[in-house]
Amino acid sequence: MLAIFLPLLLLLLSCCYGQESPSIPPYTKGDDFQLDPNANYRQDLCPAYEKVKMGNASLPEALRGVALRPVLLINKYFNFDKEKGIIPEKNPGLKVELLDKICERAGCTWRDSYGVIEKPENKTFDELLHWSIETYDISIAWWAESLERKERDVGFMKPWYDADIVMVTKKERKLNLLSWMEPFHKNVWIAIALTIVSSGVVYWILKLLDPDTDESKVKKNPSSSIFLASIAFTSQFDFHPLTHAGRIFAFSLSLWSLLITNSYVANLTSFLIVEHQQEYTMNFIVENNRPVCVRNTSQQDTAMQKLYPTMLRVPKNNILQVYQGVLDGDCTIGITTFSDWDESKNREINTNCNLEIVGPVIERHDGGFATLADTGDKCTSLIRDVLGYHLSHIENDNPAEKFRTNAWERHIELRKDQDCTGNIEEDIGNRLKFTHVSSIFFFHGVLTAFALCLALLIWRLRKRETRNKNTNQHSNLRKTLQGKEKGVLQRSLETSFAMSNNISDATKEEDRIIIDQMRNIVKEEVKEHVQDLDTKVSEVLRLLRIFIT
Repeated sequence: MLAIFLPLLLLLLSCCYGQESPSIPPYTKGDDFQLDPNANYRQDLCPAYEKVKMGNASLPEALRGVALRPVLLINKYFNFDKEKGIIPEKNPGLKVELLDKICERAGCTWRDSYGVIEKPENKTFDELLHWSIETYDISIAWWAESLERKERDVGFMKPWYDADIVMVTKKERKLNLLSWMEPFHKNVWIAIALTIVSSGVVYWILKLLDPDTDESKVKKNPSSSIFLASIAFTSQFDFHPLTHAGRIFAFSLSLWSLLITNSYVANLTSFLIVEHQQEYTMNFIVENNRPVCVRNTSQQDTAMQKLYPTMLRVPKNNILQVYQGVLDGDCTIGITTFSDWDESKNREINTNCNLEIVGPVIERHDGGFATLADTGDKCTSLIRDVLGYHLSHIENDNPAEKFRTNAWERHIELRKDQDCTGNIEEDIGNRLKFTHVSSIFFFHGVLTAFALCLALLIWRLRKRETRNKNTNQHSNLRKTLQGKEKGVLQRSLETSFAMSNNISDATKEEDRIIIDQMRNIVKEEVKEHVQDLDTKVSEVLRLLRIFIT
């Protein structure tokens, strides 16, 4: 009778508590827990492995009916009730949800044969990982993959955790009076300033070469044209070209202004929406000897020491201390994983959303459950292959359900203390550099050079034509004046000779004097007239030379 009622009594107690207690071994607090090197709860799965190998069973069905013996590491993804020693029925944790779903699909069980551990303070994560996979069938945690771990016979399942190593820093809330310049790199602003000045000078030269280039008059210096070119950058176009060269240049300048202005406005919008912070890189941090908080003995710690051996390392006991160290100013940046930050950014530790992720990913890693890479002793690798298969196909059971995605979002929502989703924490790399807009400047430069060459060609042709015309006109004018002078003198002589024949001998001497006086007067008037014309022609030629030079 006792043999009949005892299982029923145990089942009743289990139902009262709602969940199972760990059976191998009993839960022990981390302070007292020791990694027993002689303990071994792994089961022999080689018979099932041989069936798959011989084709007598399919891989997805190889663990059906098997009671797995996993070990679950207590952390924020596994909410173990330490007081009652059971898995809580409500909100057991993300790892429990995933393992339940995988075993439901694979046909295996685990709740009657699992172990629970905490990380001992005197052990590294690598030591805990190797002990757990050598002692249990599978270690349920987010173990970050690495080549060093794989070389030590660690088999990683299909990842469910984004273990990319990233940097977190405290936001800099400073007044930046030059924030309006942020959309463009400084080289772009320099190029814009040079383009405005050079465009104004070019247009002024076009007007010097041909005064008819624009409706406005030619100024003594290009300041007016430079001003008009500068306000053209703001889409206020006040050039009024009349020649082909002027119109080509004006089109080039207006197109350049349109493209640059629209690029600026588009980029400025994103900078007004997103509070841009200084971009950090690990090279910058290391070169400037900035302190870096990192969780001691974690895979991130190991990777960072390997990548940056000269890094000013500030070890912390847990990830919360890493974040707190950044907030307190102990460290410039904190090293964490992307998934951990995805959760922690909405936790109380990120007070007033003062922390943000910065810089690029330092090193990419996946994270997930781990087993011993064993294909000959107890064939534990079969667990990795079968559970990894079902984990990767969970979404296919019901694509609309998106189990893994929704499970992760539920986990974040349950642990959220505040909402920092409105603060975009991704580093911004969309500041436009000169290489991004160089084609706009190049196109404007080509059209400007073409307009300038065209204006120079037209000016040279006109100069040659004007020179020939002025030479001919001046020669004709001198011949005309000389002909007129001779005609006047001839007529005066003829008049004088006629008058002398009619004058009497008595008055001949007196009349001759008068005639000589008249002749001199006529000569002086003709000479003055010719000199006046010569002066005007010389003045015209001088003005032409001044204009040309």
